[in-house]
Amino acid sequence: MGVNGEVLGRPLQRWVAGVHRHPRLVLLLAAALTAVLGVYSARNLGVDTDTSKMFAEDLAFRRNQAELKAAFPQFVDTLLVVVDAPTADGARGAAERLAARLAEEEELFLSVDLPSSHPWFRTNGLLFLPTAELRALVEKLRPLQLWLAFLRRGPSLAEFFESLRTGLALRGDELPREFMDVLEGVGNAARGEREGDDYSLAWSEIFVGAGGPAASTRAVILTRPTLDYSSFVPARAAIRRVRELAAELPGNVRVRMTGEVALAHEELGQARDGAVLAGLLSLVLVTIFLWVGLRSPRLVIASLLTLLAGLVWTAGFAAVTVGHLNLISVAFAALYISLGVAFAIHYGLRFAELCVEGHWADALEETANDVGTSLFVAASTTAVGFLAFVPTDFVGVAELGVIAGGGVMISLFASLTVLPALLSVRVLQPRFTRIEAALHPPDARSRALQAFIHRHAVGVRLGAILVGAASLLGLTAARFDPDPLHLRSPHSESVQTFEDLAQESLTTPYRIEALMADGAAVDALRPALEALDEVSRVLALEDFVPHDQDAKLAILGELREILGAEPTARATRPGLEVTTAAVDRLRATLAAQAESSQDDRQPVAGAARELGRLLAHLDGLEVPDREQALAGLEQRLLGGLTVALGRLREATGARAVGVADVPADLRARWVAGDGRRRVSVVPAEDLRDAAARERFVEAVVAHVPAAAGSPVVISGTGRVAVRSFQKAFACALGAITLIMLVLLRRPLDVTLLVGLLLLTGAVTAEVAVLLGIDFNFANLIALPLLLGMGVDNGVHMLHRWRSGKLRDGNMLGTSTARAVLFASLTTLGGFGTLAISPHPGTASMGLLLTIGIGATLLCTLVVLPATLAGRAMNGEP
Repeated sequence: MGVNGEVLGRPLQRWVAGVHRHPRLVLLLAAALTAVLGVYSARNLGVDTDTSKMFAEDLAFRRNQAELKAAFPQFVDTLLVVVDAPTADGARGAAERLAARLAEEEELFLSVDLPSSHPWFRTNGLLFLPTAELRALVEKLRPLQLWLAFLRRGPSLAEFFESLRTGLALRGDELPREFMDVLEGVGNAARGEREGDDYSLAWSEIFVGAGGPAASTRAVILTRPTLDYSSFVPARAAIRRVRELAAELPGNVRVRMTGEVALAHEELGQARDGAVLAGLLSLVLVTIFLWVGLRSPRLVIASLLTLLAGLVWTAGFAAVTVGHLNLISVAFAALYISLGVAFAIHYGLRFAELCVEGHWADALEETANDVGTSLFVAASTTAVGFLAFVPTDFVGVAELGVIAGGGVMISLFASLTVLPALLSVRVLQPRFTRIEAALHPPDARSRALQAFIHRHAVGVRLGAILVGAASLLGLTAARFDPDPLHLRSPHSESVQTFEDLAQESLTTPYRIEALMADGAAVDALRPALEALDEVSRVLALEDFVPHDQDAKLAILGELREILGAEPTARATRPGLEVTTAAVDRLRATLAAQAESSQDDRQPVAGAARELGRLLAHLDGLEVPDREQALAGLEQRLLGGLTVALGRLREATGARAVGVADVPADLRARWVAGDGRRRVSVVPAEDLRDAAARERFVEAVVAHVPAAAGSPVVISGTGRVAVRSFQKAFACALGAITLIMLVLLRRPLDVTLLVGLLLLTGAVTAEVAVLLGIDFNFANLIALPLLLGMGVDNGVHMLHRWRSGKLRDGNMLGTSTARAVLFASLTTLGGFGTLAISPHPGTASMGLLLTIGIGATLLCTLVVLPATLAGRAMNGEP
């Protein structure tokens, strides 16, 4: 490789010669260093799972987000507990019970809040209805006034059924909708008691309506758990406790969790599992490929020991330089194993080849002299590919770059120190017969392939140019997906719950938040934002003051008269015979009504049928079980009645309110300690669509430059990631070119290698486009990294070609080509293990790197020999 081969090769040869003379001392020092760094990294290499630190703090969107969180810390690191139930009463009751239990866990939760059950909303909730809807509610309940008075007394099941019979007799075919809903509930409750399901009649929906403010079958508890960032899953204890308490809730209640804490918890768990799986599988695959490539157990053992020592040294390096792992850098072990073993393969196979050629005595030193230069160049360019992200604002990948870049150079040092020392120890010295088996001489297949490439060199070169050009044109279809939600498993609970909330405008997490100086600034901004087509509504403290209060208060007065006084004590429940007879009489009345009616009376007929089946079921039970079944039916039908009437009556006690009347805890959600106001802007479109999200952010930010919130963060991080990639790619390409110019001193060789790099990158990106793989935060590192790794194979092959040490001009039959093949296979296998990670982001990175390594191998073993075929095969142009 010219002058520089001597400049680098001779010092490396002398270094390995010194190692060879004192192998036991070197191994003792290496073992001591491994033990010290292993203990140090175990004690000091922490895990920082705070994903907000993945980008530089001085970025505008991060400053705005930090300012918002500082003003309203109650919205930082939130865990949303979503409670769903078949009925509104069931959801509200379960949520209130769960929130109360969580509030008792003061060590696990900093705060627990159930906004829908706040006394302010219970008292003033009906005032937020439009006046016309409130009037319709009163008119709907007016015909039921006498029946409501009866219900207020807390009837027994027998009395309740008699009231239904009376209503059927008085109203006949003019039964109101609410009465029909009750009859439908009677049928469902009878079937539920017989079949053992969890149905209960939702009185809130009967009174207010299924679309009313009190009729939502979902409740959301807002919590702030205590987080332990020294753990890889900092919210583990809090999330476990939520699940334990949720399991104790009675009835058919579904409890799920989402929010930034739950999303991060599941993502980090997936990333951890993926990293462990990838690391173990990488080690297994590396061992297999080492055995196939080296064919010597002692060479394999020496290589693995070298690899493990370098891995521990790299962990210690990470502990010293960065101090922690993040969501991306946690994959460094799999990356190191995949890359680090390549040096051992190249060194081991050249060592084996020299032994076969009869240079046993000085094979270790000659190997260092022969492949040391190419190993150094390869390590340098690979490290540059990693380090290219360091000067960017993408801190998460920059930290991986520092760790992995340093790890590559550590691996080179280990391969030129620990590996020769191990091979110098008698117990690990490969046997000559095994060495002969470790390297097959050029066979007919390699000769045939070399001859084919040489014969069709012009076609191969032309084909490479056409493929590269087509790939560059196809790159216009490449897409970058900045939504971090897509880096998480779509099947995880937190993501699915997040998606459910995102579909509802009132609960969507995709809101833009802004800090305003005072109420006057809010009033000045609101009209401009509400006029935007991209905005559904604007929320602020003033929205806690209902409009048209005088008219609504008058209507509430009418509703209060309809509901009457406070309920009296519940009547004593009649005995078994009386209750059974009441059930049978209602069944008979319903059956007759259904038979005589000309219109569709499904609730009437259905209730009659289910009550008949229940009576037949009761006949087969013993007396205690029969009493228990009727008591259960009463609970299903009347258990929520008193609460529903009480809440409705409480809502009629509203009075005129202003901003000054908003309770302090509610004000604290919208007014910071320094008086600044929070404004929440709700989108009009579904922001899961990238184009809609960009339109929304652009429109709002034009009026509020200091906006924050998840849409702004997603948009901002996307721009920074793309900019960081462009900068890293340019830096990596420039630095790699400069390194090769300095170390190789052959501009034509450097031009050839850079051309192959660009071809490999273009083909990799185009294949990703064809496979529908979007670029994202996790896999962006692949292309700059492939620049560093892609040049390695070319350097090794070109170095061997220029050495002139070819058998019959067959470059593909050398140990170098074999080392390139098996080093690429081990790297491909290691990165392939990342592709099966349960974390979609890590999997996409592994898949893209796998594609890139495959393209690199094809270019090295086919395109490069075809390009060199036009030049003298003795290694000189």
